[in-house]
Amino acid sequence: GVDIGRTSGVNLWRYHLLSNGAAAALGAGDLISAEELLGKMHEHRDGARRLDRCSYHYYRSWLAMLRRDVVEAHQEQKTALRLAIESGCPFYEVLCRLALAEIFHELGDERRTITNLRRVRRLARGIDNRFMEYMAFSTYAYIALAHGRRRSGLNALRYAFGIGRDHGFRHFVWWQPRVMAELCVQALESGIEVDYARDLIRSRDLMPDPPPVTVDAWPWPIRIRTFGGFQVLEDGRPLETLAKPQQKPIELLKALVAFGAVDVKERELAADLWPRIDAECAHRSLTTTLHRLRKVLPHDQAIGLKHGRLSLDAACCWLDVNAFERVLDDIDAALGYARARPPEAVVSQLADRLFEIYRGPFMAGEGKQPRYLPARERYRNKFLSAASSLARYWEEVRRWDQVARLYCRGLEADAFVEGFYRRLMLCYRQLGRHAEAVEVYDSCRRALSTERDAAPSPETTAIYQSVVEALTENTRSQQYG
Repeated sequence: GVDIGRTSGVNLWRYHLLSNGAAAALGAGDLISAEELLGKMHEHRDGARRLDRCSYHYYRSWLAMLRRDVVEAHQEQKTALRLAIESGCPFYEVLCRLALAEIFHELGDERRTITNLRRVRRLARGIDNRFMEYMAFSTYAYIALAHGRRRSGLNALRYAFGIGRDHGFRHFVWWQPRVMAELCVQALESGIEVDYARDLIRSRDLMPDPPPVTVDAWPWPIRIRTFGGFQVLEDGRPLETLAKPQQKPIELLKALVAFGAVDVKERELAADLWPRIDAECAHRSLTTTLHRLRKVLPHDQAIGLKHGRLSLDAACCWLDVNAFERVLDDIDAALGYARARPPEAVVSQLADRLFEIYRGPFMAGEGKQPRYLPARERYRNKFLSAASSLARYWEEVRRWDQVARLYCRGLEADAFVEGFYRRLMLCYRQLGRHAEAVEVYDSCRRALSTERDAAPSPETTAIYQSVVEALTENTRSQQYG
């Protein structure tokens, strides 16, 4: 449009077209194009109307906010607000004050944040505009949730996303991907307009920092499970291409995960996967196999290569190992030493998350392949430590039923942890369920015999013998009254 106006000599709409172009570039996250278009707006500012100049400063503030330069965003938005007020346009004033509310929130100025939100509320009463409501309630929800006003924030979020669903909104001016990604996390965790939130995430390619690896409803394009067996899921379904013969590419993916999945050196992977050929040939084989693997996975960018290092893209690949580490951090934060005793509901939720992720040993289907053994043992030890911490929480208050349930779940994930058998037998002894304790010992004996061709330790056997004695005594008491 600008080119047509220049060639025809009719430049009446030039500033307006540049303004629309800048807004579109900012909404798309193309900051380079936005900077260029705003520069052209500045060149042609002479003769621009007050509202056009308001738009210019509003967009400059938007650009600064996307760049996380909150101070510049504040300066530009103050100018935009002054011009909006001078023009007598309430709609523009609402836009500017909503932006300022978010800016003051980022600056930690709660008083001015609230002042601008209250002013928006008064102005909005005379404006019937669903688009503005969508933007206003989204902004308020973000600020309220950040300030701990959860009930008010979630109500605003429910209303905003309801409007978005009804009208198909996927964008508004002052769109901040970081903010909207966080709102989507809150919506999914609270069950608010889940389908709309998932659609918004996909259509706008939203991703918070750090990635929400513990949010089950987040629509990850690719999910990779390694605990209890290896599985790749696309949109929640097993990847069909893995059913075809793709042995070496999938072996490369498994090795990448076993080596940490982030910044893994090419030469280390090549040497591990092709140990019998020279380094140059191994590197060529790795390059070919990586190309094949990218064809197998549903996203070409799922595996990145930079400076000779391979990484899984955390923005599109959910990896159970990452979720596992996050849960461990949360357990440590809740149950670590010198911390106040957390509510029972929190501990129960942490246990559910732990056992949902850790479904068995790392790469259990790979046997004793040396490549996987260090990671398998490392994750197993972390799991045992976390499960023991959760059990101690219930043991401290003698909730033996909860302790027994936890150890049963632990044995479902790893049937060869002799310590879990011992603790479970003790729980059943405390509960007077001696016959079940005997069954636990029998299960322990069979498991250890199968896996290691070994017998239970003397400590385990001693607990078993004490249980048998108690069971015998109970039987006698019942017989002789």
